[in-house]
Amino acid sequence: MLFGIRDCPAVLSRNPIREIGDSLLNMKAITKLSLSNCQVQIIGSSLKSCTELKELRLAHNDIKTLPAELAFNKKLQNLDLGKNLITRWSELKVLKSLVSLNNLNLQGNPVAEYDKLAKKVKNLLPSLHIFNARPINRITKNEKDNIVDKVNDSSNNADDTIKVHMEKKRVGTRETNDKLSNEEIQWSKSDSAAGKKLKKKSKQKEGELDAIDDAKNQSKWF
Repeated sequence: MLFGIRDCPAVLSRNPIREIGDSLLNMKAITKLSLSNCQVQIIGSSLKSCTELKELRLAHNDIKTLPAELAFNKKLQNLDLGKNLITRWSELKVLKSLVSLNNLNLQGNPVAEYDKLAKKVKNLLPSLHIFNARPINRITKNEKDNIVDKVNDSSNNADDTIKVHMEKKRVGTRETNDKLSNEEIQWSKSDSAAGKKLKKKSKQKEGELDAIDDAKNQSKWF
């Protein structure tokens, strides 16, 4: 719990404060509140009273959820929630009401490991300029470039696959043609040998017929 704080900046970092509770109900004029490294687990609902709050630092705590009352802090510009235990995207949707927010840090939370988180955050908070200590436009551009690179890699892989397939097909066609050529040569050789054999038989047959004719002619004379 917090006591004795009324307004202006309040820096209470590195104090064992597990729960904020109702301690902020009378701090309507406070503009900056730092509770980093305090073992905070529950923010509570009293933040709704801090309507002038512009900077809120809650890094290095054990915060798992964000209260719906955070939506009342319309003037909040800087919000540091780094190194906490926020795991679900649904916990961040309350930030949509923070129309003045231009700097948000979620580094070190499990939710920060999600793919395309920067794009989601940018859609949620159009006025945001800095996300996780970097210009959000640069982050989203890198995400797009990574997607394009993945698409190009896939396309290149597909092209390589097609090239390999075409090369295999070409080699296969060449091997088939070589095989056919060899078969044609063998057939040609076989045809030539058969032709020679047939020609030889034909000559023998002619010789036999000539011999028969000669015998007939001789018998006529006798």
